[in-house]
Amino acid sequence: MVKVEIYEPVHECCGGGGSCGCGGDDNHDKMLVKAAFHALKEVDDVEAVRHQIDPEAFNGNETVVKALAGDEENLPITLLDGKVVKMGAYPSLDEISDYTGLGFVDEEAGQGGCCGGSGCCC
Repeated sequence: MVKVEIYEPVHECCGGGGSCGCGGDDNHDKMLVKAAFHALKEVDDVEAVRHQIDPEAFNGNETVVKALAGDEENLPITLLDGKVVKMGAYPSLDEISDYTGLGFVDEEAGQGGCCGGSGCCC
């Protein structure tokens, strides 16, 4: 079994309610990760977990505490089987494919971003 975890920063909220980011490549990458992790819930040999605003998960993982080293700029942090594989940016679909051995396709690429091009995805 492969375990992929992402420890995410707190995102500003768009239009009330929920945690999201607005605009930019980081938002697109976040939405791709969200969709990929949702799809991975159906895969028996992969455990995919996103940790958002969960102090217990952050503080309870010594690897994450060391990777953060008090600098939130290191977020998001991606772990593969407990080891840091990426810091400071969301993994791409190609990277998630490498981590899991499964193929992912960005169907939104070149279509003005997520949520119909509004720049706000929650």
